[in-house]
Amino acid sequence: MKDDICLKLGIRLKKTRETRGFTLKTLGRKAKLSEESVKQIESGKADPPIYNLYKLAKALNIELEQLLEGY
Repeated sequence: MKDDICLKLGIRLKKTRETRGFTLKTLGRKAKLSEESVKQIESGKADPPIYNLYKLAKALNIELEQLLEGY
């Protein structure tokens, strides 16, 4: 179940990033995370700490709840 949640979260993050026109590198820089970290989260391979999700949401100019909606 955890893997399913990570995968769905990653898909939502990627879709939001692409909608905003950000590259992995740009989002990583804005969130102060590595490009590889963002890539791992988007692919569902990482179980990110809530603080990293907060930083990503802030960089995307959305509320954290929008990333976590439905979980």
